[in-house]
Amino acid sequence: LDPKPFNSVLAGDLRSPLNNEYILFLGRLDKAKGLDYLIESFGNVADKVSFDLVIAGPDQANYQSLVNESKKLNVLEKNGRIKFLGSVASTKKLLLIYNAKAFFLPSVGEGFSMAILESLFLGCPVFATRECNISEIFKKKAAVEIYRNISKIELSLLYLYNNPKSIREVGARGREYAQKKYDIK
Repeated sequence: LDPKPFNSVLAGDLRSPLNNEYILFLGRLDKAKGLDYLIESFGNVADKVSFDLVIAGPDQANYQSLVNESKKLNVLEKNGRIKFLGSVASTKKLLLIYNAKAFFLPSVGEGFSMAILESLFLGCPVFATRECNISEIFKKKAAVEIYRNISKIELSLLYLYNNPKSIREVGARGREYAQKKYDIK
């Protein structure tokens, strides 16, 4: 990883580019990333949590239309609870990660996810599936394992909301793990 973008973000203004608390999905928007599970799960618990769902990345599978077709999800988007940002540039991307309550990736399979690594480095708690190939990080309790199942993702969202101290500790362990394991200095 190139340390320059991280150093410039961490040395600069760390305010969020968004106004509300949010969880973040960052990556290519396609079925393999499990975004449909996350969107539906969030829609089912949105009235029980105060954070929003922010989705950033190129929309290759037209998820925007999926949200528009669902009355419940469409209302959430119109009320600003679900936000589609499209592709985001380097500094804005890192600020989005840094300020997120958590990063979610319910993917069916990943190689080496840069978004997970960037989240770990910035201390953003990671919620991901085992298929993201980060089992060592789960063993170190530096990330939270989730499953591609609507009700289980709902439980993860509620756990995040109801256990902020525990989740901050996950983020801190993730940052410590990433700094020890990967050198960006």
